[in-house]
Amino acid sequence: KSLDAKAEHSGSTVASADAAAAGSKVAVGAALALNFVNDITTATTSRNITATEGGIGFSALSYANSSATANASASGAKASTDGGKDDNAESQVNKQLEVDDSKNSQANKDGVAGKAKTSEGNVSIAAGLALNLVNSKANASLSDGLVINAAGQFKLASTNETDAAAIASGEAVGNNPDVPPAKIGVGVGLALNIVNTENKASIGAATVTAKGIDLSAKMADPALGGDGFSNFKAEATAGAGATNVGLAGAVALNLVGTNSSTAAIAANATIDAGTGDVSITAINNTKSSTIAKAVVPANPDAANAKVGVGVAFALDKITNVADASIGDNVNLTNAGNVTLLAQSNNSSDTKVTTGAAGDLSVSPSVALNIVSNDTLASIGKGGLL
Repeated sequence: KSLDAKAEHSGSTVASADAAAAGSKVAVGAALALNFVNDITTATTSRNITATEGGIGFSALSYANSSATANASASGAKASTDGGKDDNAESQVNKQLEVDDSKNSQANKDGVAGKAKTSEGNVSIAAGLALNLVNSKANASLSDGLVINAAGQFKLASTNETDAAAIASGEAVGNNPDVPPAKIGVGVGLALNIVNTENKASIGAATVTAKGIDLSAKMADPALGGDGFSNFKAEATAGAGATNVGLAGAVALNLVGTNSSTAAIAANATIDAGTGDVSITAINNTKSSTIAKAVVPANPDAANAKVGVGVAFALDKITNVADASIGDNVNLTNAGNVTLLAQSNNSSDTKVTTGAAGDLSVSPSVALNIVSNDTLASIGKGGLL
């Protein structure tokens, strides 16, 4: 008589490494928190469907919360001795992934490759390294070539709200009086938040006969844990460095490759709306925060470093898309009211604080936003609607 198929996901994934809690008892060594998350929620069909009395609907609903938090020990990480090409943050991550034999191992390596860097090159070994690598998709779809006949409404609904954070701190490095200056290593804090999200409700080049069409790609329902926004956060705090170097950089990278909400009828689809309304809605709301803090060390011995480096680099790079569309050459007949709504609310906040100490101080400060917000409501070429 009718069909309602729903795939629903609500998840929380947390990785935490806290070496600072042990105080001076921990020797030189990095604290790494690595979080690799794949959340895929799909509602679809591979066959033709007829509903003789009611409607047909597919819903893919997702809310995902993930975070990685790393706090370095008071001794920090061991500084590079030869400046080799493998003495960097990416190599730190890859060494841990060598024990991962899952099907996603190579994909995780590829996801990190080339990301842990600034305009000056690769980020060196970090005392506190937090990596949060997230791939989150919600997809409610009807594939090309299928045929749907419904006495009621045909509905495709997707929701995807993704909260993702990476927080790294080397603040404890060089700031514990119980740790001799000679035993203090690198105090670099690196927070790397790498996210790709997709939220999609789409009819392919299919044939649909129903009493009204409703396509929606929205933010998650509060019942799943959402607040109406995807929140992306990268925060890095540096500590003091070794007394002969004073290396204390804070690097916060918020890298959101694509964050898209799409509701669409694809090109060449044939739609008979049966005098019902046609509604196509895409909503994309985000809040992005990227903070890097490299402060002057409280430990006076660390402050007497021969070279003090207090680099703070914060980068927020994100592409947000809200797209509600009817493609080229769609044959849409017997429609009542036709409504396309693409709506977005996107904000980005990027901050840096620098600090350096020593006979020679180098304290560059860079806060960089590379943000693209595309909000589109469009009807392609073709005949009369």
